[in-house]
Amino acid sequence: GFGLGRRMEQLNLDSSLANVMAPNKRPRNTNTPVLVLKDGRPFMGLSTPGGEQQAQAILQVLLNIVVWNMSPEQALDQPRFGSYNFPITGHEVNENPGRICLEERIPETTFEALRKKGHDVVSWGLWNWRACALTVTYRDPESGVLIAAGDVRRETHALGY
Repeated sequence: GFGLGRRMEQLNLDSSLANVMAPNKRPRNTNTPVLVLKDGRPFMGLSTPGGEQQAQAILQVLLNIVVWNMSPEQALDQPRFGSYNFPITGHEVNENPGRICLEERIPETTFEALRKKGHDVVSWGLWNWRACALTVTYRDPESGVLIAAGDVRRETHALGY
């Protein structure tokens, strides 16, 4: 288990709702620390504040590292997007159907293509704290060297000793 702290506000007690906190249920909350294993050994750890965007941002950074072979810092520096097309955790009503936010370093043609498909496209500007602020700890698979990186979107630091 893990402590939920103030995240208990994201759980419901109404048994008619999908996100009810009850025996044999797994209510959703936005705690998303991630430990990635490779060959049964720790390979990478990722975490971020950011509510509903946490899982989306972590996945984008993870794919940048694992699929596109970026360093942790390169992966963090890539422009991000975030969908709001789902009720926020702890609520049952979607207040922003079809909304997707993109950082403006993503080409304008992508904004237009999404609008043509019916999405409510919103700019996050060039760099936006709402796109989360990950920290990544990574073990280079070839050298075994530990690398840590912090996102520039919020105040983060990577330290080692």
